[in-house]
Amino acid sequence: MAQIELLKADDVPEEHREPWILSGYRQCPSSLRSCLLSLFTTCNETANFWTHFLPGVFFLYKTMAALRTSEEPGQLAYVCFLSSLAVFLLTSSFAHALWPIGKQTRDACFFLDYAAMNLYMFGSAAGIYVFFFSPNFYMTTIGKVYVTLAGFLCPASTLVSCLSRFAKGHNLRKITKLGAFAMLYSWTTLPLLYDLTMHGRFSELANEVMHIFILCLGVGIYALHWPECWFPGLFDFLGHSHNWLHCLGALAVHCQYLGLSARKQAHGPSLPGGPERVTAYCNGLLRVFTGVLIANVGIICGCVMLKSRLSHAKLAMNSAERERSFSRRSGRGKVSYCQMNDDFATVAFIFECGTKLDMDMTTICLAASYFHRFSAVAEMSEYDQYMIAATCLYLAAKMEEKAVAARDLINVVQNTLHPDKEVLPLDEVFSACEKSLAHLELHICRMLKFEMVVDTPHKFLLHYLHDMDNWIGSQLWNDLPIPEMCWTLLQDFFFSSNVLKYSPQHVAIAIIYFSLQVYGRELPEDHGSQWMKVLCPTVELEKVWTIIDDLQSVFEKEAALFPSIAD
Repeated sequence: MAQIELLKADDVPEEHREPWILSGYRQCPSSLRSCLLSLFTTCNETANFWTHFLPGVFFLYKTMAALRTSEEPGQLAYVCFLSSLAVFLLTSSFAHALWPIGKQTRDACFFLDYAAMNLYMFGSAAGIYVFFFSPNFYMTTIGKVYVTLAGFLCPASTLVSCLSRFAKGHNLRKITKLGAFAMLYSWTTLPLLYDLTMHGRFSELANEVMHIFILCLGVGIYALHWPECWFPGLFDFLGHSHNWLHCLGALAVHCQYLGLSARKQAHGPSLPGGPERVTAYCNGLLRVFTGVLIANVGIICGCVMLKSRLSHAKLAMNSAERERSFSRRSGRGKVSYCQMNDDFATVAFIFECGTKLDMDMTTICLAASYFHRFSAVAEMSEYDQYMIAATCLYLAAKMEEKAVAARDLINVVQNTLHPDKEVLPLDEVFSACEKSLAHLELHICRMLKFEMVVDTPHKFLLHYLHDMDNWIGSQLWNDLPIPEMCWTLLQDFFFSSNVLKYSPQHVAIAIIYFSLQVYGRELPEDHGSQWMKVLCPTVELEKVWTIIDDLQSVFEKEAALFPSIAD
């Protein structure tokens, strides 16, 4: 088995979590190689991939075999049906395999997944229309508009299910998506329900009845999140509701294939008229199928573009908040840190104490990085988080050769935690604080394996800004406070441990790109984002947007903890 790093639910963004699935998540972003390796290990998408990939290969083989006998009456509709099965299953498997590559890739993968599922339902309608319609049903109003309306409902369902990814809330997205699929599926199975209720052809439609039952069972299990809702964490890798949906879905599709193939073999096309009429029907069906395919591709492209535009709009809408970030550290007023037990508040405490001690921002950010690294390897419930924060400041000042006196640090910490109390006298309590500081200093160094030199993005940001100044001149910097914005955003990013996940060069590039996006500027204007490759050849635009997403989460977290800033 291949080995890749898997994450717990608390370590991934909320939008990537599944209810009651506590572990087995892959990193996002991940490389293509990592995504492919994950298919051979025990992550929570492994079974989802194989349960659709293997049936997809089977139906692809059946499609290729059916193409060799395309001269048979109605064979074109049969090929449409088989190809829709193969496209649906293979697209679903690769969507689940590759979505962690990045945010835009994730959206595109699942847009394709939804479109392929709807295309499969239209392919089913094509097979039902040619091979399962009762002779009397063709002359009814529903029979006359069946294929046309299915061709309209298919892209409509794709559009609604894709737009469900824009909704907030897991339950709302799921209800919208399942509702769209149910609308199209109900229409495509209507002729079968007509035969069952009006003619009682249960023996002839046994496979179709089994198909409907198994599919409804799978959807019901998925909607209820059973069995993981009863046993959270027990079915993280195998046996959770999404696995059941894939397994039962593949089984239901196979039952449908068996039923339609048997019907075709035994009776041939049920369309009225001779072979020429059947061929004309199938040619018209192929034109509708092509139109549906083009419409689905257009919807996917439009939704991907809309997602991208909304991301840019979100940046523009938040530009005022970004501007206020220049002065936010002094705008909080008095904060009751003693009532907070949160890493974000602890880092805010580091920044406030560092500012009061006149430390430069590089030193304060280094202290924040020490704290993030320590909290990642230590059980923080066993420590006083603010004493750890103070010791990180003490260590960072020493590393930058700008040491502060222990008594000054203790007094500032005391004043910040208890602003209404007097300065600590030089008594036993003060002496105990000094001893704790010394002991924790050594303890933190040991926990960090004495790896105290941290390659922060500051020097790279300074270097890149200097290069850009020499490249395009000072006009851009004179018109807009982009350098100031860059330094403030970098300072803000150290409030999150995510800053340590990325290369410092990539963080510096993302900070510059973010600042330019906020002010609506490009460098240079005729080459879009190509300037990034000039400064850092290894950076990718998708990685830059991932870093920006993590940076924006800092502001959301801060607004939740310090509501006065968001007002």
